[in-house]
Amino acid sequence: MTGEILGLLFCLTNVLSLQFEPLFNDDVTEVKVVAGSTALLPCYVLNKGEHTIIWMNPKRILFSNEQQIVIDDKRVGIVVSGSGDWNLRIEHARYNDSGEYSCLLNTKPVKIKRVFLFVQVPAHILNQESSRDIEVEEGNNVTLRCRATGVPQPNITWFRRPFVSMENKEYLSTEGEMLTVHDVRRYQAGVYVCLAYNGVPPAVTREMQVNVQYIPVVKLLNTRLGQILGRETILECSVTSYPRAKITWLKHGIPIQHSYKYRMELYPGKHDTHTLTMTIYTINERDFGEYTCEATNRMGTKRETMTLYEYIEPTPTTPTTRPPKSWARSSTGYQEEYYEQYAPNIRQKPFGSNPVPLDRASSLDKKAYATGVLLKRKGYYQDGGVENSVNDNRYGRLLILLTVSSMLL
Repeated sequence: MTGEILGLLFCLTNVLSLQFEPLFNDDVTEVKVVAGSTALLPCYVLNKGEHTIIWMNPKRILFSNEQQIVIDDKRVGIVVSGSGDWNLRIEHARYNDSGEYSCLLNTKPVKIKRVFLFVQVPAHILNQESSRDIEVEEGNNVTLRCRATGVPQPNITWFRRPFVSMENKEYLSTEGEMLTVHDVRRYQAGVYVCLAYNGVPPAVTREMQVNVQYIPVVKLLNTRLGQILGRETILECSVTSYPRAKITWLKHGIPIQHSYKYRMELYPGKHDTHTLTMTIYTINERDFGEYTCEATNRMGTKRETMTLYEYIEPTPTTPTTRPPKSWARSSTGYQEEYYEQYAPNIRQKPFGSNPVPLDRASSLDKKAYATGVLLKRKGYYQDGGVENSVNDNRYGRLLILLTVSSMLL
């Protein structure tokens, strides 16, 4: 009986000793911070009692003894709370602060809580080890390099912004520090952008301008142009090239100079394009012929030729009008063509009487003979002939008799 009581007391003593023994809440903890921020490494102790807390850095150098900092680093401090926290605070954390920190409790044996600090560093591009702006001849290869560091190691992605559309960005499938363009062409010129990012904001970029050198491209607004003598005209020539070409207008192989007769004006256009216009004043016969636009740069020379010819304005034609027909009489009556214009079927009497339409004359003649109207009228038969009236013959004979009688008396 006494032995059982002693055993029970021994177990109770062990339980009580374990209950009040110092303990850490966990054994291992990981802390991730961005470089430049504050890192707080937790160390929570239960039943600390009279025991001492010690912090050691990854190099096993004593950081603190209780609340006393034993190293000369103003960034480091101990944050204590009444609930049992003995946290280590590191301000403005640096990459070389990363590593395994130990929170020790001077028990027998010594208890240790390990805290792993990971200081993440945003991506950073090393400009001195990266490519700068570059010029390359068309058809050659070009290699660009973008060297970046960071924790974790950043990924590098490539983009291109064409000169003709700088607001648009073209994704290039290549990833990594090196970008190689084989057999480069003029349309591949532009601003190449490498973007480095490792998940820690912010992402960083670097731009490299690639200029492709090529022979000029000459375009004429017109290949044939006409103008009137004494007028003025404008010849226009657009040239696209890199490097910028020298543009010249020539006639018979001789360069034309700016003067009172010829006025040269140069206008910049879109990327690598310039337009040279030449105004020719008071055009004369010598100005007609072929003109050549010539563009030259270090890559070569290109020419295009156009023709200026005389333009003759067409003479306006006036419509011809027939003069009005005359009302003059002919020997056989009024002029036939006048009546033919208005009434084609007019029959004229040989003695100059008023004309009567053929179709209507027949009907009138028949009606007149039927009613006796024309029986005494001189000049009408139904067939259109001429008669002498009976009464007229009678009066004529009487007149002759009277004349003879007067002569006899």
